[in-house]
Amino acid sequence: MNKKIIYCLDCDENFCKDLKRNNFEIITGYLGYSRSHSQVISLPEAPNECDVLVFNLIDPACFDMNKWGPYGGNDNSKCTIEDKVNKSMYISGGAFTFSKKYPRFKLIQESQISNGHSTFDYTHLQKAIFDGGIDCIYYLNTPFMFHSLYDTPDWVGFRFNTAITKVKRWELNKNTVKMYDCLSRLDNDDLKLVGPIEFSLLDLIPNSNNLLPNIRRLDLLVNNVNETFATIVKFGKGFVYFLPPFKNSVEATAILINEILPNFKRAYEMSQISETASILDTPLGQKEKIYAPGDQYTLYKDLKEIIVSARNEIFVIDTYANEDFFDLYIDKIKNNTRARFLTKKPSKNLVTVINKFKAKQNINFEARESNEIHDRVIFIDDKQCWVLGHSIKDGAVKQPTYLIPVDSIADMKKLYEDIWIKASIV
Repeated sequence: MNKKIIYCLDCDENFCKDLKRNNFEIITGYLGYSRSHSQVISLPEAPNECDVLVFNLIDPACFDMNKWGPYGGNDNSKCTIEDKVNKSMYISGGAFTFSKKYPRFKLIQESQISNGHSTFDYTHLQKAIFDGGIDCIYYLNTPFMFHSLYDTPDWVGFRFNTAITKVKRWELNKNTVKMYDCLSRLDNDDLKLVGPIEFSLLDLIPNSNNLLPNIRRLDLLVNNVNETFATIVKFGKGFVYFLPPFKNSVEATAILINEILPNFKRAYEMSQISETASILDTPLGQKEKIYAPGDQYTLYKDLKEIIVSARNEIFVIDTYANEDFFDLYIDKIKNNTRARFLTKKPSKNLVTVINKFKAKQNINFEARESNEIHDRVIFIDDKQCWVLGHSIKDGAVKQPTYLIPVDSIADMKKLYEDIWIKASIV
């Protein structure tokens, strides 16, 4: 393949090494600013030409020529960032807010904030560069928004967030991304407002007015190729829902009324939202599932999806679990996730597996036993609670069973936390 010159500003060292291993020519640099953002402390020498420019969390001052002066060293030229790039520009993090001035920018990657430092997973960025196309967008508006919105060419999903300061609309084609600001760019020739629809949040969520504003506006937007998008918006904060392309706004409205708003209510209840919490789409859409005898593989897949979704902690209560539970489920959770297992009179084989599992690295695992438990319950990150009709090992084998989400997560968990405290360590 032909070499691509990639100019990386403040990018991950391993990412750059990986590009070099693939015969890409890399020029790296770092931008630093004073606290007042009034001047550039250090500025790398930019190449005269490059095929791809990669940004990390670039300070907004870098887009203001009045603040940061000429780009590229001491040549005193008044060139802009765009002047340095022949083909593609990829940015990440807060810099995307200035892409109105630089429409060639394509937002590729979200920067995860951890302990005040940003970390990067360059998987999708690498794919975009190596394959020459864009198949995934990540959105990060503020350091407090840890969950990303994502789109692919063939599927459009949704996530809700409470920290959105300006609701953005993305239209994804196979290789291009256009950004629409639903609050300030409705006069765009490519975007037409066919809403809004006013509705009362209190009709959906009783007693929610202490946490969230009562009235929200639901905007339906249609672009120049008749693709319909929707947002539930309010100035200052908003909830975003992405729709797949629909033929007309009537069809989209029906989906919004019948699916989005009920899901919004359920997401609110399941997440117990506060001013700083996020409403997220969750595994299985938090809907109950029924399994007939012989559906054990379907049950296995659904349980695995729930369990591997844990980011911080998983707490499993199962009276009659066996060693298969560890091989099929617990062994698949992410590293450094806290795992707790509460059972009743474990067999010798199960105790052996538990002790071996405790010895694993990168796992925080505890197991206890108690005669007070009777149900099968799974807690995920204090945001999900599922009740299973039969023991995990016997579910849907000879008898029908069910998997049901519980709305009162905090109350349910308190019951089992009390049992956990009194339980014996295995």
